[in-house]
Amino acid sequence: MNTITVMIIDDEEAMRALIKTFLVIEGYSVIEASNGMEALEMINHEAPDLIVADVTMPYMDGFSFAAELKKNHHIPLIFLSAKGEEWDKIQGLKLGGDDYMLKPFHQGELLPRIESVLRRVRQSSVLSNRLTVGPLVS
Repeated sequence: MNTITVMIIDDEEAMRALIKTFLVIEGYSVIEASNGMEALEMINHEAPDLIVADVTMPYMDGFSFAAELKKNHHIPLIFLSAKGEEWDKIQGLKLGGDDYMLKPFHQGELLPRIESVLRRVRQSSVLSNRLTVGPLVS
């Protein structure tokens, strides 16, 4: 079984370390970036299966990062943010986010959300490989 790689993008080192610790315990491989620009550079030679990104970061915020990411990649994205206004959530989802979690959060909530997004991606991938002609599905 291949290890699933999660990229954590957050300018707070303590937040990255916290998320990394419990993901590694659960068997995930983790790569880290401190801002969106650094993450975009890393994605060209790293291959994350899913990204968890903070919205508020220096140099390139999470929303700008998502807009750039989605131009060339189809990597699932979960936003983390202390910004809980409805507009922020809507903006994050419109920019291609697969989920939006508010900080602070309980680590027990993030893992099921990651698993849920990965299930949807796998299911979508399987379904897109099917050929349907009339009542026949191949």
